[in-house]
Amino acid sequence: MQKLVAVMYTDIAGYTSISEENDALASKLKMKHKNAVVELIEEFDGVVQEVIGDGSLSYFTSASDCVRCAIALQQIFREEPIVPVRIGIHIGEIRGDSNLVYGNPLNVASRIESIAIAGSVLLSRNVIDSISGKTEFSFVSLGSYSFKNVEKPIEIYAVSNDGLKVPDRELVSGKLKILERTDIIVFDEWDDQELVRRLSDAKRICQQAVCSYGFINYNYSKLRSFIQKGGKFECIMIHPESKALLVSPERQAGAASDIAYVQGQLQLAFHKLKPLSSGVIFKVTHHLPDPIMTFIDPDSEDGVLFITLTGFQMDLHSRPSFVLRKSTHRKWFMFYYQSFKNMMESEESYKVDFSKTWEENV
Repeated sequence: MQKLVAVMYTDIAGYTSISEENDALASKLKMKHKNAVVELIEEFDGVVQEVIGDGSLSYFTSASDCVRCAIALQQIFREEPIVPVRIGIHIGEIRGDSNLVYGNPLNVASRIESIAIAGSVLLSRNVIDSISGKTEFSFVSLGSYSFKNVEKPIEIYAVSNDGLKVPDRELVSGKLKILERTDIIVFDEWDDQELVRRLSDAKRICQQAVCSYGFINYNYSKLRSFIQKGGKFECIMIHPESKALLVSPERQAGAASDIAYVQGQLQLAFHKLKPLSSGVIFKVTHHLPDPIMTFIDPDSEDGVLFITLTGFQMDLHSRPSFVLRKSTHRKWFMFYYQSFKNMMESEESYKVDFSKTWEENV
């Protein structure tokens, strides 16, 4: 067998965590997923190649039928009990027989599914081209992505019909090649030399600072020029009454625990940034919400590449700490950027109002 088909991958997002918390619920969701997949794929003239664990692989001779099936599946999964399913679709030529099919489209569809979010349906540009003119579908482009073991970047679209979720393109993550964004720089308080090197290509700087205002102080003239040219600077600093001030001895650079010192650093940052406020978002947080996370990258030169990010409120020998391997964090841009976004958007954080005095803000 050798034919052109639309390949669809489905997967229950976060299934391992669900099963660890509630095994009975996980089994119920898995069964609902399996039954819906088997029933609807047959209804839309598709072929179920396999349903394994919390995922499935199927293919269709009609791309339109494949997308209709995906939309119908997500409609069922939105009903109680809600099943958080990601769906990815790609078109290409597969080979094999009824028992085993293979080919690059299977790999690509799997990669596309990996960057979806629960409740979304993502398509490659190939699929869009095949169903152009079908007014029943609406789409949003998420941009082009380079996937692991896929030769060329692929433009990805999200189906935006009513009820379907569309991923935030800034937070897309999954089985991607490790890339570095040049237009957005995310860095910690000790990484200002690297930031200066990349400043000419950047449109936005995202700084996570703990107890000092490093870059704001030492590179103020560069920051002022950056904002005057239309750049945006986002900064989040720790509140002086936060438990984060109980730092571990392993902390890099100036582990200050004196509240007056940190309060002074915040005030200095406030007064430095106030004249540049048109291009600044300055927030203060009581803690960093991220738990310890370690990533292993088998594709790195030494076989192991990792970041450890320890949330300030975690009990680490009674002294919460913050550890970041800055030599590696740029290779994990999306992880670190999402951590930064989470902090900026957290209810634990509040925006500094430059129209008020510093005393009124804190």
